[in-house]
Amino acid sequence: MQGLKSANTSRLCRKIFEKICGELDQRIRKTQIGIYYDFIEDPIGNLDDFLDQLNRKFPDYRILLLFDEFEGLLESIRENRVDPHFLDNLRSWMQHKENLSFIIVGADQLRSMMQDYASVLFNIAQFIQIGHLTEDEAKDLITLPLKNKLRFDDLAVRKVLALSGCNAYYIQLICAALVERMNSVFRNRVTLIDIDKTISQKITVFGNYFEHLWDKANELEKVIMSIIAQHLDLDNDIVSLDDIRKSLSNLNSIDVPDGQIINSLRWLVERQVLISEESSNEKFYRFFIDLFRLRIKESYTIQDVMKEYATYE
Repeated sequence: MQGLKSANTSRLCRKIFEKICGELDQRIRKTQIGIYYDFIEDPIGNLDDFLDQLNRKFPDYRILLLFDEFEGLLESIRENRVDPHFLDNLRSWMQHKENLSFIIVGADQLRSMMQDYASVLFNIAQFIQIGHLTEDEAKDLITLPLKNKLRFDDLAVRKVLALSGCNAYYIQLICAALVERMNSVFRNRVTLIDIDKTISQKITVFGNYFEHLWDKANELEKVIMSIIAQHLDLDNDIVSLDDIRKSLSNLNSIDVPDGQIINSLRWLVERQVLISEESSNEKFYRFFIDLFRLRIKESYTIQDVMKEYATYE
């Protein structure tokens, strides 16, 4: 199931009900379950009763519910469009309805969002992190799907790899936008210029999944991200811990305890916003996905972030 971000409680429960009934009708073609259900009044209770009926009528069938883009549902709960008790019931269904299995899928921030908004599920769900692709795998994903229709220059491929961090989701997002651009300009050869123009036009859309990470960061972490984005914008590949310390000190003479800086950087590495590297006993940092750096540059100037930090202090 997709499109969970726009759901309310009634629509969500009805959508689950309709998906299950639709699949049963295709496989069995004789089910009458649910024709009298009304998801306007007590939608969660009605859905719970429907699932009980399924178990009684089809004890030999196992139903797999796949929730795609689950962070959209968590956002709907956070914005009070979906009753937060839905998560309590979801936990109960996972534990007690033997004919039901669940797969919950999300992007980079799903685990942190579930810790923040869905802790009732956190301890019973088994997390399987889908890692980033190898460079060769990422190149194949960029070049092979449309290899007879679209050709990428080597520099264009390298740029997509850098922007996406070899993350399959962001590769597909970028390539979809590139296909749209190449169709509009009637060309089949993708160059570095095409990449740059596409990113400049789509960076707000591409950065949407970064917003949750930004919102969850404290004011010091936001300042540090802005500092690193500014340094990397000056053609540096990485930023040293010492450079970050000096920049913080130079910004209106801020005196930040070193322990706070280290803890903030650790949090950003754990959230896969930054990558930490070490050379000659010195720490260096860069963005895991370069789209995040561009998003910060586009939307969060260091001057604006500093104003928020001053207010926070």
